[in-house]
Amino acid sequence: MVDPESIILNIHILPEIKEKVESIFGNQGLTLSEAINVFIKHSCYAGGFPFKYSTDIIAVKYAEVLLKTDPKSISLNVNILPEIKEEAERVFNYHGLTLSEAINVFIKQSCYAGGFPFKLKSAPSTETEATDGL
Repeated sequence: MVDPESIILNIHILPEIKEKVESIFGNQGLTLSEAINVFIKHSCYAGGFPFKYSTDIIAVKYAEVLLKTDPKSISLNVNILPEIKEEAERVFNYHGLTLSEAINVFIKQSCYAGGFPFKLKSAPSTETEATDGL
């Protein structure tokens, strides 16, 4: 179910990559949009990629430019809450990437890994955080 307060984030992707990653996450019971939201939330918790990633930033930016100009690329719309999008943008801008570039890195790493390229963790609850120092 889509949150009525969510906004649409538009990402460029090649159709064959979209099909592959939708199949990967579909086998795990998730839509691609849901998987991207999980990635974004984990990235916010981690302060960057929640997995090891060492590709040159310039190469990522160049690949994004190529993707946007590729006539075969299509748009992928992802529903996301505005406050989560803003936080993720701050996190990735700090590392020299746009949110779209980071999502494309996640998608490629997911294709290589055959699923999430990181271990899924629950978000810390505010109650647990409040009692950790006691």
